Formats: sequence, structure tokens, C-alpha cells
Amino acid sequence: GGHGSPPVADAGQLGRGGATNVFEKVQTPETLSASASASTFATQVACGRYHTAAVTDLGDVLTFGLNDRGQLGRAGVFGDPDAKKACGCDSGGNCACAESDGAGENDVEALKKGDTCRGGWACRDGHARFVDLGTHPVSDEPHYASFVAAGRYSTVVVTAAGDVLTWGLNACGAFSASDDDDGATLNVDAFLRRLTDDPAFASTPRFLSKDAFGGSTVEIAAVGYVHVVFLTTDGRVFTCDTGFDGYAGGLGKPYAPNEDARLGRAFMLTDGETKSVDVDEATKRWALTPGEVAVFDAAADDDASSGSDSNEKTKTSVVAVDAGRCHAVLADEKGRAFAFGCGALGGSGREGFPRPLDLSKDVVVVSAAPEEDETETEAETGTERAPFAVDVAAGEYFTLVTTKDGSVFAFGDGNSGQFGIDKASLKTARDENPNAALDVEWFRSRVGNDVGRVLVPVAGYQHAAAIVEAYGE
Repeated sequence: GGHGSPPVADAGQLGRGGATNVFEKVQTPETLSASASASTFATQVACGRYHTAAVTDLGDVLTFGLNDRGQLGRAGVFGDPDAKKACGCDSGGNCACAESDGAGENDVEALKKGDTCRGGWACRDGHARFVDLGTHPVSDEPHYASFVAAGRYSTVVVTAAGDVLTWGLNACGAFSASDDDDGATLNVDAFLRRLTDDPAFASTPRFLSKDAFGGSTVEIAAVGYVHVVFLTTDGRVFTCDTGFDGYAGGLGKPYAPNEDARLGRAFMLTDGETKSVDVDEATKRWALTPGEVAVFDAAADDDASSGSDSNEKTKTSVVAVDAGRCHAVLADEKGRAFAFGCGALGGSGREGFPRPLDLSKDVVVVSAAPEEDETETEAETGTERAPFAVDVAAGEYFTLVTTKDGSVFAFGDGNSGQFGIDKASLKTARDENPNAALDVEWFRSRVGNDVGRVLVPVAGYQHAAAIVEAYGE
């Protein structure tokens, strides 16, 4: 969260009652929906920029925090307007102003502190409440959530059936449906304007069938600043843009599809420092429609970069994904890590297709078998093998890869201390090889009197954390 401005200084993202401004608490409606059960507990949690979402054991979704762009997927509570700001409005033209502009006929009915709101800069809710996920458009069965991901202005839910729901500022999948759907009846720019101008529409969950993913069942999703990455149960990876800049100041700017090669697919808008936003409608729809990323079994080469599915290449099955600001990182079933997008390989360049991350700078010697096992092992023959990647995490401009033995390797920007390495040591390591994998010893440091083995890496904006198992010396 942070304390960037009054509407977000106490946005309620902690879900502990909260306040509608820093100094004064407002009584809000019931803490939980009447459908809440005493046995309900969270099975998974996702943190956005200023909001939080959770999945329960019953398949419900709870949200709390800032709701300025409909990212809660429901109504919030209007707080105090800031005297330094202009009027803040929700959908339908309801506004709250620090002072009346005295324009008479141009005045609108102002929201009062504590009123229900669906958007606007002073709209938020510090209480966890349920989102109405709706029903499947064909079967009419209710949606149940299995996974949730949160971005700065949006939320993505994977349902138990393997379909996807999105709300907030996220146009991913809006243009892959029939001509009768909202997205297809508007051009891209008009649809994006509707999401920004009508928070009630933005906050309503939008359905994206598994048909958009080649019929594969979606398992998890990761939301970057401007793109979404999906992983299916059969190991396929799909990406699409949200259509919006990750910063508040960029929301009114023209949409630039696949900027920085963040989608890992064939088309890339930017060329060096030259940026063009004069892009045709078809290209924008291409980037906003989920498309499969070709992750090849062999190391990527010029043939793979052409975007064609060569008969000589076999796609590998991916087991883990995450999204950073404008890059993504993957791990496959054979223990290899790949990345694409801005700074994907640790440098400043862009990679438009998945490229292997080189972990061989710090090889792991395979442990010897027990003495009673006479089978010759790799360790006994002196053979070394590169680390086996099992999980990944992507921060703003950095990447973490966890290996089978519990080590963590880091790529990219560590200047905010997110690698647990001081700047002098980091500079020394980078001077030797700017793109080398760093074996992050901090994650393997002692937990009490035991040695830690990382189970799950987590990357925030400019910080990192890990779930560590203490397994003794």
C-alpha cells in the first residue's frame, strides 16, 4: 500500500475495519456478508497495489481495500473528500466535492461520507466482503473460485471449472467473444474508456471461457502492471494485455499493445527507444486476446524466435509462472527457468520470446546415495548438474528462481535490498557478470539454529520474502 495520497493512505487493504480517512473511522455495514459461515477460512490470498482478495474453502471471493477503479468487484464505502482535490465521482455521475462550485444547474448530487460507491478516488472498504461471482452463461451454475490474482487496478479469478473472471481495469479477453458481447461491439479505445468512465461496469465480473485458452483448463494467473499470464493444467502458458498503464498518471494515455515485449509472443511494438501508439484495431485486439506463448523444449534459437511452430521443436510443459512489471518468468517440468519481456535475462534489453535463464554459474553437485546403495551416482563420478528450478517469482524489475535443493537464484535489479545483498557486494557481483544468476545466501541463512531451505519465493514491488523450511544441519 503505502502513503502516496489521502485516498490510499488508509485504503483498508489490511481488512481490519479500516477507516475512510487516516483520522476518522466511519461505521460501515455488516463486517461480512450474511452468507458467511463460521467454518469459512481462506485458502489463498493475493495482494494488489492497494487492495486484497482472498479465496475461501467454499469457493467464495472476499475483497477489501481501495475501490477507485472497481477492483473490489463490488460496492465500497465513500470516504472524506480531500480539500486539495477536485470532485471525485463514482459511476452514474454521483460526485463528492470539497466545496460546491456554485455552478447551480451544473451541480450534481454529492455522495456523503459512508455512502455506497462503485468507484471514485475516495471509494474503498476496510472490511472483507463477498463478491457476487455470478453464474456460468451456459450452464447457469454458480461460479466457485479456486485461485485469485490481484494487480494495481484489477482482480483475476480462476474458477473451479477452469474458466476466468476479471473485474476492474482489465480488458483481457474482452475481444475474444462473440459480436453480441460488450467488448466485441465496441472498438478497443471505446471499451477502455467505458472501463475508466463507468466503475459500475468495471467492477462487474466479466466471464472468460476456457475456450479462449484453446480449451485447456486454467489453473493459475499472475497479473503484472499491464499484462496477465495464465498457466493451464496441461502446462500451457497464455498472455494478454490489460489495456491500461500501471500508473495512475498513465490511465489517459493511448494504449500501446505489447510494449516492452511483455507478452512473449510474435508482435512487439517498441523498437529501441522509438515508441509508436498509432496501432490498428486488429493489433490491439490481438494483444488483448489471450494467446499461447511457445515455450520450447530445446534452448530458444532463431527458429523459435520466428514464432513458428517448427516440427523439429517440441513444446515443454510449464509448471510455474509469475508476472513482473513488464516481464514474466516460467519454470518447466524439466527444471529449467525461462523469461521474456523487459530485462528478462537480468539486463536492460527486451526478450520477445521465452529465453532460458542460465543457472549454471552456480552448479549443484548431486548428493551421493546411501553407503548401502552400490548404484553409481553423478556425485561419485564427479559429474555436476545445473540447479533444478521448481518455482519462480517476479518483482518489478527482478526475478527469483527456487531450485529443488531449496536454493534461490536472483536476476535483475536488487538495488532496493530485495536480494538481501548490500549494494557494494551487489555491484561487485554485477561488475563481474551483469546477467549472472546470484545465489542468494540470505534465503538459505539459519532459521534459529537450523539451516533454511526455501519452499516458496514471493516477490513484491521492490522487496522479497520466502517461506522457509528449517531442516537442521
